[in-house]
Order: sequence, then C-alpha cells, then structure tokens
Amino acid sequence: MTHSLEESRVIVIYPSHVLMIMRCDLASRTLIASMAILAIASLVILAPSTSADKPVVPDEPTVTDYTIYGFVYNVSDQVNIPMENVKVQLLDAEKSIVFVTYTDANGRFEFTYTEGQGKYLAFEYTGYTVRSLPDSMELYAEDMFSFDLTGIEPDQDGKYALTTADDAYHTIGMRATNGILFGYVKGIKGSNTFDIENAEVTMVSDTGQSYKTSTNSDGYFEMKDIPYGTYTVRASCNGFGTSEPIQASTADTTGIVISLVENEFGIGILGGLDAPHAMMVIGILIIGAIILLTLIAVHRSRTPGSDIVIVNDMEELEEEEGLNRP
Repeated sequence: MTHSLEESRVIVIYPSHVLMIMRCDLASRTLIASMAILAIASLVILAPSTSADKPVVPDEPTVTDYTIYGFVYNVSDQVNIPMENVKVQLLDAEKSIVFVTYTDANGRFEFTYTEGQGKYLAFEYTGYTVRSLPDSMELYAEDMFSFDLTGIEPDQDGKYALTTADDAYHTIGMRATNGILFGYVKGIKGSNTFDIENAEVTMVSDTGQSYKTSTNSDGYFEMKDIPYGTYTVRASCNGFGTSEPIQASTADTTGIVISLVENEFGIGILGGLDAPHAMMVIGILIIGAIILLTLIAVHRSRTPGSDIVIVNDMEELEEEEGLNRP
C-alpha cells in the first residue's frame, strides 16, 4: 500500500495514558493536537487538589476541667475540729461568683470548674474569720483568697487537694471573731458561800484593752461581743477583798467562778465598805467625837455652878515670856 507525503507518524496522548501510533493527514493531525491539548488541560483541572490548596482550619482550643477540694477546721483555742455548713464561694478573675457550696460534716468542700473560671475562694461563717491557710493559698484581699495548683499532683480520681484532712495545721483554719466571757462572783464568810450582787468585774486583754461589767442578784456576769482571746479577770466589791487575777478565754464554754472573802469590817457594820474605807470612816467618827466632847465641855464650863473648870495656862506663859523680854 502506498501513502502520500502528507501522511506521517504521530503520538497521540489520551487521558488513559495509552500511546498509539497512527497515520493521519494534516487536518487529522491538527484535530488530534487540539484534542490532546484539551485532554491535558482537563487532567490539570480535574486533578485532585493538594493540602497546600485547602483552606487552613484552626484547631479548637482544648477545654480542661479541674476538680479541687479542701477542708475547713475550727482552730479556736487550738480545738482543731471540722466545721460544717461553712459557705464557700468560687470566684473568677473578675471576682464574680462562679459556684457556691457548703462544707459537710467533715469540713470538706469541692468544686469542679472549667479552666479560667476558678481564681479565688471566699469563706463565710457567722462569728468566724479565716486565720490560717495551707501553702497552696494566700490572702488576696479581705475575706478573699487566691489558690495555685502548681506543684499539686492530682489524686487517683484526678482531683486536686488544696488541703489535707488528717493535718489540721494544713487545712483552712477559722477562729471566732468575737466571743463572750461569763461567770459568777461568790462571797465567802467562814464556811458559807453566797452570791454577790453589784460586784465589779474587770477584764483586760493581752493587748491591754479593758472591759468592765457588774454582777446581777445571782452573782452572774457576762461580757458579750469582745474580741476573741485570753483575758485577765479580777472582781471587787465593797466589804470584800479584791480577787486574785484569773486567766480566762472566750473559748471557755463553762464560765468562771471568782471568790471574794468578806472583810472583818463588813456588810453588817458599815454598809458594805471594804476595810480601808471602813477604817477611814471610823477615824473620821473618832475625830468627830473628840471635837464634839470638847465643845460640850467648853459649854458646860461656862454654865454657872458647873463643876467643870477650864484653866488657861497660856496666860501665865505669856506673862513669863513678857518678863524675860529685854
């Protein structure tokens, strides 16, 4: 078979990547070239895009939840017992309240919060304030405390302990803000003991602050709403000696008893004056009696027929002094 000069051998590329050798005329070659170009273009257009061509979607931030717990103890006068029904508040960085809970019978509280929610803790119990803190906490502002979980390993349940239950010195310690001192003042006369009314009771704190009250008809006294602490207490009353100082604490729940011994010059003789005042009154009475007797004697000596004669020996002394003068 013969072929014209227009015939030639060409390579046609189809999408199936099959190579074919064929003869065609010039018009056919042009058509085939166009089809090849379109096929290549379609391969480029329809090729799957690479990761570089995809839009980058940022990963969602990881949200972490934390569970913290701790214990609140009453450390008034080193009692160290769990405090129940203490109001505990969890606050965020803006000092807004996030959660509120109350301690149980073991003094335990617990919060579960999302990272960023918990920043501060606050504790409320009528008549008490926080006096001691564990190492994980510190005072931030009045009645508000910051906490830090750095260095605290979660327990087997994944919870973080701010305090420990078995060591009261590492719990959150609260003490009474104000307290009360009360008791009785008793009088002693021989073997008899009795209540003393209107006895003055003085209480002096460790800082030198003094408070005073008096007993009622039952010998009872009390001083309310005084700062928590230890006081030196004394009692006194007219007709009785002053008591020895007694150390008493606002944490005392049984009260104290102060005894006063009745003086010799007591209630039945001079209206309840104590010994020094009784002696003073007796001295005044003696002086008054001497003056009164003197005035009576002078008056009777001037009465006609009186047996009382008053001799003024000062006149003779004056005459002798006059004779001896140069």
